[in-house]
Formats: sequence, structure tokens, C-alpha cells
Amino acid sequence: MDTRNDDSIRDETSGKNSDEKPSILSPKKKPWWRRYRWRMRHYFYVHVAIFLAQGLLGGLAVHIIENYVKPNRFMIVNFIDTWFVASSCVYSCGLVTLDFARLSTYSQVLLMMLTLASGITVSTLPALVIKARTHKHESGPQVDDDHSAFRIRCDLDNKLQSSPEAEIKISRLPTAEQLRYRAYLTCLALIPLTCMTIYLGAFLSIGAWMQTHYSPFDLRQDGRAVNPYYASFIITATGFNQNGLTPWSDGMARFVEDVGLNLLVMAVSELFLLSKD
Repeated sequence: MDTRNDDSIRDETSGKNSDEKPSILSPKKKPWWRRYRWRMRHYFYVHVAIFLAQGLLGGLAVHIIENYVKPNRFMIVNFIDTWFVASSCVYSCGLVTLDFARLSTYSQVLLMMLTLASGITVSTLPALVIKARTHKHESGPQVDDDHSAFRIRCDLDNKLQSSPEAEIKISRLPTAEQLRYRAYLTCLALIPLTCMTIYLGAFLSIGAWMQTHYSPFDLRQDGRAVNPYYASFIITATGFNQNGLTPWSDGMARFVEDVGLNLLVMAVSELFLLSKD
């Protein structure tokens, strides 16, 4: 029979517990925004979300303009139609359920801004900016595979020797990382420059042609004369982005016999295809 008192048993129990190792607490998990790592495939989701938002918000803005800011007196403008037209401009479709020429100037300019911002050449610039930013400090012979680069094995012949002059020239050459970064920067400079050159050249050429070959009476829409350079702005923006919209309800039908003007408009579309390639 154990005659030990409760105090001795308590002391032994506490001694055993003191010899045990303290439990290690599991590290606290970081919040998801700190654990997040950018992948270039995420740009696709951001890209699509922005396009959807542009079509929806652009349609809402045109609906408000045509019904409340400057009520349209030529036609009934419903939100479903303005949403469709705005989305068509964003996606470069050219399909419309409203007479674009009978929209107010504010709505037309807004739709043209959406068209320019969502063009294939311009909308790719953010991806290049992200590429240049995230790959600026990468080192080693890495391949740009969705920012999860892997190394390429390179077996060099140790017996191969170069002259001192060749070694000096090789050491002056840029590294693979520097070449890649410079390529991104070059694209970021050349793409906007090319687009602006085409836009400006087409805008001035078409505007000057209309101003010198047509009177204000020939350029009328709903009893008011359309400024030739404003018409050129719309034709250039939509022609380069393959929307095909004009500030006249009959499109380009009134210029069907003007070979020079038609060649200019066709050249804008052709330049778009060349710049995209």
C-alpha cells in the first residue's frame, strides 16, 4: 500500500512535466496577399476583367449621356444597346444595334477612346511593362516561362581557348538578362511610336483630303456639317482597329466613287494588319 502523501506525488508529477520539452508552436501563416506571387498567366484574367468592365461602364456612360446629359432626339437609346455598342468598340467587332452617327458627339468621342485604349497593339503594352519590371533583376541563363524560369544545361569544351582579344570583346557583350530587358524596353518604345505615326499620318491625310475635295454640304449628317478632321479621327480610329464606324448613317457609301479616299481608308486597315504581325 502506497503511503506517500499527495504532496510528494504532486512534486514527482511536476518534475516529470518539467523534464518534457516545451511544445513548439506552429508558425503563423502569412496572409494571402503576402504569399501571392505574380504569374504572367494572371495577366490574362486581369486583361479579360478590364475588357468586360470597359464594355459595361462604357455602355452605362453612353446611356446616361444619351438619356440625361444630352437627350437624343433621333432615336430611343436603351442600356442594352449602348452596352452592346460599347462592347463592340472594345472588342473591335464593328457590330452595332444603334445608329452610331446619330449619337451625340460626347458619346462618339467616348466610344472612340474605348476603341483606342482597347486596340490589340495598345492593350498589350501593360503586359510588356509587367515583363520588364518582373524580369529586370533575374540572373543566370534562364528562359522566360511564365516567370518560372528554368536553367538550360550548357556543356562547354574546356579545351576550347580564346585569344585575349576575343575574351575582352566577349566580356563587353551584354548578358542574356540585359538583352531581354532591352528588348522589352525597345518594344515599349516602338509600339506606341509606330501606332502614333500611323494614326497621325492617316488622320492628317484623310482630313486634308475631305477638306479639299468636299464642301460642308457634302459632309452633312442630320442637317449639320461634320468637320472633316473629326470625321477623319473616327475613320482612322475605327479603321485601324477594324470597327468600321463613321459619323454618317450611310457609312462610306457617299464616297463610293472617290478612289483616292477609299485607298487611304484601305491603307489604314492594311497598316493595322502589318503592325499586328
